[in-house]
Amino acid sequence: LEVEKGKTKEMVSFLEKFKINTQNGEKTLIVVDEKEKNEKVLRASSNIKNLRITFASKVCGYDVFYYENLFLTQGSISKLTERLKLK
Repeated sequence: LEVEKGKTKEMVSFLEKFKINTQNGEKTLIVVDEKEKNEKVLRASSNIKNLRITFASKVCGYDVFYYENLFLTQGSISKLTERLKLK
Protein backbone atom coordinates (compact mmCIF):
# COMPACT_ATOMS: atom_id res chain seq x y z
CA LEU A 1 0.00 0.00 0.00
CA GLU A 2 1.65 3.19 -1.17
CA VAL A 3 0.68 6.74 -1.95
CA GLU A 4 2.97 8.99 -3.92
CA LYS A 5 2.51 12.34 -2.22
CA GLY A 6 0.71 11.54 1.02
CA LYS A 7 -2.46 13.36 -0.06
CA THR A 8 -5.92 12.44 1.19
CA LYS A 9 -7.30 12.33 -2.35
CA GLU A 10 -4.81 9.55 -3.20
CA MET A 11 -6.18 7.39 -0.38
CA VAL A 12 -9.77 8.23 -1.37
CA SER A 13 -8.93 7.14 -4.92
CA PHE A 14 -7.49 3.85 -3.61
CA LEU A 15 -10.67 3.19 -1.62
CA GLU A 16 -12.89 4.07 -4.58
CA LYS A 17 -11.22 1.33 -6.64
CA PHE A 18 -12.89 -1.08 -4.22
CA LYS A 19 -16.20 0.84 -4.27
CA ILE A 20 -15.72 2.01 -0.67
CA ASN A 21 -17.16 5.33 0.39
CA THR A 22 -16.23 6.05 4.00
CA GLN A 23 -18.25 9.28 3.86
CA ASN A 24 -21.42 7.16 3.77
CA GLY A 25 -20.45 5.49 7.03
CA GLU A 26 -18.64 2.41 5.71
CA LYS A 27 -16.07 1.62 8.38
CA THR A 28 -12.78 0.47 6.89
CA LEU A 29 -9.68 -0.97 8.55
CA ILE A 30 -6.32 -1.32 6.83
CA VAL A 31 -3.87 -3.63 8.59
CA VAL A 32 -0.16 -3.28 7.85
CA ASP A 33 2.98 -4.79 9.29
CA GLU A 34 5.25 -2.48 11.30
CA LYS A 35 7.98 -3.02 8.70
CA GLU A 36 5.64 -1.54 6.08
CA LYS A 37 5.02 1.63 8.08
CA ASN A 38 4.78 4.53 5.66
CA GLU A 39 4.33 8.08 6.91
CA LYS A 40 2.74 9.17 3.63
CA VAL A 41 0.06 6.49 3.93
CA LEU A 42 -0.62 7.48 7.53
CA ARG A 43 -0.85 11.15 6.58
CA ALA A 44 -3.08 10.45 3.55
CA SER A 45 -5.53 8.47 5.67
CA SER A 46 -5.58 10.66 8.77
CA ASN A 47 -8.35 12.99 7.52
CA ILE A 48 -10.66 10.30 6.18
CA LYS A 49 -13.73 9.66 8.29
CA ASN A 50 -14.39 6.00 9.21
CA LEU A 51 -10.93 4.84 8.08
CA ARG A 52 -8.35 3.44 10.46
CA ILE A 53 -4.89 2.06 9.85
CA THR A 54 -3.41 -0.27 12.43
CA PHE A 55 -0.48 -2.64 12.78
CA ALA A 56 -0.84 -6.41 12.62
CA SER A 57 0.62 -6.70 16.12
CA LYS A 58 -2.19 -4.49 17.49
CA VAL A 59 -5.28 -5.81 15.67
CA CYS A 60 -7.79 -7.80 17.70
CA GLY A 61 -10.91 -9.84 17.06
CA TYR A 62 -13.16 -6.88 17.83
CA ASP A 63 -11.55 -4.91 14.99
CA VAL A 64 -12.26 -7.68 12.50
CA PHE A 65 -15.96 -7.72 13.36
CA TYR A 66 -16.45 -3.97 13.89
CA TYR A 67 -15.18 -2.80 10.50
CA GLU A 68 -17.22 -3.53 7.38
CA ASN A 69 -14.17 -3.51 5.11
CA LEU A 70 -10.84 -5.07 6.01
CA PHE A 71 -7.67 -4.70 3.97
CA LEU A 72 -4.60 -6.79 4.82
CA THR A 73 -1.21 -6.19 3.29
CA GLN A 74 1.04 -9.15 2.44
CA GLY A 75 3.26 -8.40 5.43
CA SER A 76 0.34 -8.15 7.82
CA ILE A 77 -0.98 -11.54 6.74
CA SER A 78 2.39 -13.11 7.58
CA LYS A 79 2.48 -11.35 10.95
CA LEU A 80 -1.09 -12.37 11.81
CA THR A 81 -0.35 -15.97 10.84
CA GLU A 82 2.60 -15.97 13.25
CA ARG A 83 0.45 -14.50 16.04
CA LEU A 84 -2.28 -17.09 15.58
CA LYS A 85 -0.06 -20.19 15.55
CA LEU A 86 -0.54 -22.47 18.51
CA LYS A 87 2.54 -22.85 20.65
